[in-house]
Amino acid sequence: MTKLAWVLVMVSSCVFGLVGVLIGGLLITNATPVAAAPAAPIKIALVNLERASRRTKLFSQRKVDYEKHQAALNAERRKRKYELNDLKSQLEDAKRKDDGSDRVLEVHVKAKEQEIEFADEFYKHNMAEIRDMYLAEVLQLVLDKAVKYADAKGFNLTLQDYALSASAADVMFSDKSWAETVMNKPVVHVPALDPYVTDITDLLGN
Repeated sequence: MTKLAWVLVMVSSCVFGLVGVLIGGLLITNATPVAAAPAAPIKIALVNLERASRRTKLFSQRKVDYEKHQAALNAERRKRKYELNDLKSQLEDAKRKDDGSDRVLEVHVKAKEQEIEFADEFYKHNMAEIRDMYLAEVLQLVLDKAVKYADAKGFNLTLQDYALSASAADVMFSDKSWAETVMNKPVVHVPALDPYVTDITDLLGN
């Protein structure tokens, strides 16, 4: 190979090498970066258990059942009051007669008063138990519905709205005490294996 040919070969190699470097740099500069997949948004649901409970058909049915039971107990209570008033009237007549029969009637009057006192106490406890039983049934229905809906819609967390109704007439059986019990559950539902929520109870140690 002549010296001239050798020089031409070397020059050509350098030129091709430089072109390759330039093209490679251009490709790297103009390359479109691969974007990371966006994180799924955290979805939080809010539910007012009191309002949701009052809107169910079961609530309306149990309210009617409760009021029927209440009316029956009130009828028994009025009957006992009538019997007591009748005994007291007989006692007054016996005292005016002054024939000694008032002593027996006094015993009957005291016995009836104690009976009414015991019945009234039983009435309060009985109505409270019935109310709690009906409310627990309605609340469980609403909780089941809330969990089913939250899972279907992919909510990561379901919290409770603590706002109570302004009108007492709108609250079950005109008693707001039950709503306070309902409000003791701030977190209504967390799906199993949710990536955004971790139960740390067992991680705290002894």
